[in-house]
Amino acid sequence: MKKILCILLSLLLVLSIAACGGTTSGGGDDDDDSPKTSKPDKTENTDKPEGTGEGGEVTGEYYDTGNFKAIVPAGWKAFPQHDVFSDDPNEMNPNRLTICKGGNDDWDLFTKPNVQISYGGASTTLWATDESWYEDVEALEPYVSGNHTWTGFKGTSLGYKYIFLYEDTGKIQYQISIMYETDAGSISLDDADVKAILASIEPTNADDLAAMAEAQPEEPAATEEPGTTEDPTEPVDVPATPAADYGWWEGEWYGWWCVKDGTGVFENLNDLAWDAYAEINVYYDGTGIITLWDTETSRNSPLMTCWLTFEPGTDERGAMVADTGSFFDSGSWLPNWSVNAEPIAARDWISDSGNSTVSHFDDMIEIVGKYVDPYYSTESFTYHIYLRPWGTLWEDVKTGDTSGCIYRDMMPLYYDGWYLPLLEKGVDSLPASFSAGKELLG
Repeated sequence: MKKILCILLSLLLVLSIAACGGTTSGGGDDDDDSPKTSKPDKTENTDKPEGTGEGGEVTGEYYDTGNFKAIVPAGWKAFPQHDVFSDDPNEMNPNRLTICKGGNDDWDLFTKPNVQISYGGASTTLWATDESWYEDVEALEPYVSGNHTWTGFKGTSLGYKYIFLYEDTGKIQYQISIMYETDAGSISLDDADVKAILASIEPTNADDLAAMAEAQPEEPAATEEPGTTEDPTEPVDVPATPAADYGWWEGEWYGWWCVKDGTGVFENLNDLAWDAYAEINVYYDGTGIITLWDTETSRNSPLMTCWLTFEPGTDERGAMVADTGSFFDSGSWLPNWSVNAEPIAARDWISDSGNSTVSHFDDMIEIVGKYVDPYYSTESFTYHIYLRPWGTLWEDVKTGDTSGCIYRDMMPLYYDGWYLPLLEKGVDSLPASFSAGKELLG
């Protein structure tokens, strides 16, 4: 998958990977005993959408992702996003589309003005972007384009200037990210092309269209005799929808993670695994943040930081969903190896506590995502992360059924030599690093 969010510039200094501390050898196939350790259709239409606005006529072609469509003005190019969760490497994510002004290839998404559209239909929930992640925040007045009314703000991140817009129609949500000022040019909400894009966005998913139609209020049926309709003041029984217990995710977690399907410089890391540590914070508004580190990183210099949203899942705990963040957050990892931080975009991964390869084990979650170097697309791997709350014993995993998992041995490498001794010593809070835990053991 090629990520199409921009930002996070750093030099690539890929040096020797010979020193993979804390690893053991093992098999490399999916059924090995243990890990080694240290498409959418495009439809053409030159009709101009309503709400093109001042600034002249806008012509272009509509791009249909399969769930929604938007106009691609002349001089712009549509960039769909690959679906990281699909087994088909050519399948695109029907909920994401970026339209770039003057774009020719993926690299232009880092250097040229663009409009990124995220779609939330009947089976997807989106949340407005969190202002606290950005600098120089400026609130925007409600902005109308066609049939859409947007709320949002301007903000800066690492020198890049963005406009974030959000709309929730009750059935459909749209999240817009506009990189509006770059060295290669600039755009604004007053531009006719931008107005046309925002005005043209509409769902094409049949289920969502049907849900929207059902939501339209019906005209009251005419009666032959007045006064025969039901009393509107009469109470009506409405079945309650149980709220998910998102608070379950709050706290400190321990487990492990591994590299699969590595390419380029990451090929030699296939099936290597490291112990992993995480802190998850859940906020009252259904958002949160996860900070995750491993034996090579620390809480203050983590492997991954990602803002979260929580949504209903297959059980009462719901699902934890990536919103925005980065992998290789600190820009470094193994000794003497500088790596490029890759942005994590909305819904790049979803962890459903009741629907994963390890959900038959109590209080165990799985996160599966893909890292692609933002500057060298041939450097990539899939990461698998497995976590349980700090203090949980893993004896059920050690002796249980792991036939549906990626390995037969699903235990953390340092479970017996690091984790259990810390629990026996009465350490009830997650150490800030692997080495800090070793110091506590003496």
